[in-house]
Amino acid sequence: MDSIIDIYKNSKNLHHAYLVEGDKSDLFVKLCDFLEKQVGVKTKGNPDFWHGEFDGFGIDQARMIQEMHLNKAFSDTEKIFVISTDFITHEAQNSLLKIFEEPTPKTHFFILTSSSEVYLPTLKSRMVVISRKTVGDLESGDRKTAEEFLKTSQAKRISMFVEVIEEKNKQKAIEFLNALEVVFREKVNMKKISPEHILVFEQIIKCRSYLNDRSPSVKMLLEHICLFVPVL
Repeated sequence: MDSIIDIYKNSKNLHHAYLVEGDKSDLFVKLCDFLEKQVGVKTKGNPDFWHGEFDGFGIDQARMIQEMHLNKAFSDTEKIFVISTDFITHEAQNSLLKIFEEPTPKTHFFILTSSSEVYLPTLKSRMVVISRKTVGDLESGDRKTAEEFLKTSQAKRISMFVEVIEEKNKQKAIEFLNALEVVFREKVNMKKISPEHILVFEQIIKCRSYLNDRSPSVKMLLEHICLFVPVL
């Protein structure tokens, strides 16, 4: 939440969609406080503020949101949707993607979740993703590896992961991709993010998702990242 608050203080604008990772109950309290005090949106007794908690978020719930977001706002202020869930189907995500690609004016979505791993890269690319792990939370070794990786030529990068590949250590590979996503986000200007940068985030997220499969090819996925991510 701190990242959202800092960005809003500088720009005075809300993005149309956020994916926030952490303790959902705690995040909701902080989000309401932010909306009330910083944005000026009432979170109680306000028909333009909606919050739904779901054990599982499926296509029926997504269609309900789609219909609700098209309804005209009761006031002239922002219309806020908050979705709290730990499980969301691919069909529901694709339905939300259509909304996020063409959001109605002054409509903003906040998805609160314990883990962002289950979300599709295409959907995440349309949202501001606030990860549980920030730059300050990174292990010093993980941060150093990610920073060195971004400076190293694409041809030489794979030599950094010889041990990880030999051991087929997918956990270390996932930890590296976590750090790379955070450090890459730090180094690019998120206010002027380019389509090329979005593709990089998509590939990092997609490869990390594949690493969570039962028998991923650690070597192939790391080689792909080495070649795809630009030198900064």
